[in-house]
Amino acid sequence: MLVSFKSKKPQSMIVEARNADNVSSSRDFWYPLQYFAKDCSLSFPDVPTTVDDQDLSVPFCEVLDESTADVQEQELVLYNPSQEYFDAFYSDESLYRHYMLTDVRLLMLLPGNTADFFAVSDWEVKGQCSCFGHAAECTGENENVCECAHHTRGVNCEECLPLYNNRPWRMGTPDQANVCEDCGCHGHASSCYYDTEKRYGVCENCTDNTEGDKCDQCRPFHYLSMERTQERDTLGGVCRDMQ
Repeated sequence: MLVSFKSKKPQSMIVEARNADNVSSSRDFWYPLQYFAKDCSLSFPDVPTTVDDQDLSVPFCEVLDESTADVQEQELVLYNPSQEYFDAFYSDESLYRHYMLTDVRLLMLLPGNTADFFAVSDWEVKGQCSCFGHAAECTGENENVCECAHHTRGVNCEECLPLYNNRPWRMGTPDQANVCEDCGCHGHASSCYYDTEKRYGVCENCTDNTEGDKCDQCRPFHYLSMERTQERDTLGGVCRDMQ
C-alpha cells in the first residue's frame, strides 16, 4: 500500500482491515494492521514500537520520518508486509491468514504540524489472490480464482482432493510444496480421510467387494480372482463372490 499526501504527512494514522469472516459476521469488525505516527509514544502509548518476533501479526507503530531531503519522499507512506516479512509471509500459515483481506481502510487521526486538514493525492493498494502456495496463477474476471495444483481444491486451495488425504493438508512454501498425498485406495473408493491415530489416510466406503483401510482386501466370503479384466483395479485381480 502506497499513500501519497498532497499535504504534510499526518501526525498519526492507522491502517485497518477486515477479512471474509469479519464481513460475513453480524459485527462490523475492523482490526489494526499497522500504526504510524511522528511520535509513537505520544500518539499510541500502548502500542509497541518494534516487531514482535514471536507473533508477526501483532501491529506496531512505525515512525513517520520526515528527515529526508527529498520533498516528494516526505509525502509518501509505504506499507508492504509481504516485503517486510517475506520468509514468514509465505511459510507461516497463521500470518498468511492474517493478511487474507477483503477490505482495507486508512484512519487519519491528526493532521501534520502546520495544517488543519488532510490532502491525499493518491492511494495505491496492491494484492494477490490467496492460494496458500498451491497455485501458480489465478484466472477469472478479477484474476482471483486459484488454479489449484498439488492435488488441492477450494476457493483458496485450502483442502486436499477427496482421495489425497494420506497426510494433513499443509500450506505450500517456497522451500516445500507440501503436495497432498494419494491415500492409495486401489481404485475402489472415491474419498478418504486422515486418521490422526493411525497417521495415514483411511479409504471410505470401499466398493467392488473390497474392505480395509486401503480397500486392499476382499470382503468375507469373497476371493481374489487373478483374471484380467477391464475394470480399474490395482489389486491384480477382482474380488469375486465364493457362491
